[in-house]
Amino acid sequence: MQNQKIKYQETQIANWIVITMVLFLFFLILSYLFQWGDNTIPLSATVLTSLVFVVITLLFFRLTLTIDENIITASFGIGLIKKSIELKDLNIQETEEIKTPWYYGIGIRITPYGILYNTKPGMAIKLKYKNSEKAFLVGTENFEEIKKVLLGNE
Repeated sequence: MQNQKIKYQETQIANWIVITMVLFLFFLILSYLFQWGDNTIPLSATVLTSLVFVVITLLFFRLTLTIDENIITASFGIGLIKKSIELKDLNIQETEEIKTPWYYGIGIRITPYGILYNTKPGMAIKLKYKNSEKAFLVGTENFEEIKKVLLGNE
């Protein structure tokens, strides 16, 4: 993908995860510094727990959707978790916008339609595979723009 021209890129920040993790780390560190409660937290547990939450935040703090000449990629956080699909494997004509209900959740989810990558409930683009009933869904607010880019690639 590095040598391909990027035709579309959208980044969504998962504010809810950043705020939640910052608050959690803030209170975790305060509880260690002030030794709240009868059974205080040891330094090793504070450091280990903080590292786990920093890693989770780095892995999921944003969702980036990128379309180049041949591939569509959805990646979370710093890019270790991603899914890439060649455009030739998708049925672009059947691409549609769907509303994802709140109970589908946030993150990487298995839905009745297929795998969903999102940072918040709301709208998603449904990309159907050519030889399958399954689809790949990505949360977005820019369906029309993405569809134009995809149709331009055919």
